[in-house]
Amino acid sequence: LYELLKALDYSHSMGIMHRDVKPHNVMIDHQMRKLRLIDWGLAEFYHPAQEYNVRVASRSYKGPELLVDYQMYDYSLDMWSLGCMLASMIFQKEPFFHGQDNYDQLVRIAKVLGTEELFSYLNKYHIELDTRFKDLLDPVLKGQPLSNSEGALAISSSTTT
Repeated sequence: LYELLKALDYSHSMGIMHRDVKPHNVMIDHQMRKLRLIDWGLAEFYHPAQEYNVRVASRSYKGPELLVDYQMYDYSLDMWSLGCMLASMIFQKEPFFHGQDNYDQLVRIAKVLGTEELFSYLNKYHIELDTRFKDLLDPVLKGQPLSNSEGALAISSSTTT
């Protein structure tokens, strides 16, 4: 993990966001005790206040900003992905967040981390949440558990209308 942090620190210090940090993009040489972050095909130089494509990263490792189509993201995108990898290792659940689509992914994140910070983030950056997200997150906001089957029903009904 330390080697991966060093790779991201170096990349970010050079002004580069990897934008696809996930286990499949990490090569490990056990003999040499080396780790390599590979597949830089989605990498981009970071420029403050620039809008970027949100169709990057694999869904299981996408930060919430990508899930709500916020285009002015930064290096924290890579750190979120790393955090998802770390959670997978700690809780032995791969992937840690495994949504069926972006909407379900955001609900799964909200169920674990809560919605208070999410809504603070949305307000801070003046991001309007799609009505499908509001419908899905409403039970979570009210403190009601949302079973996987209820989430799937909400997703299918919200995407078919």
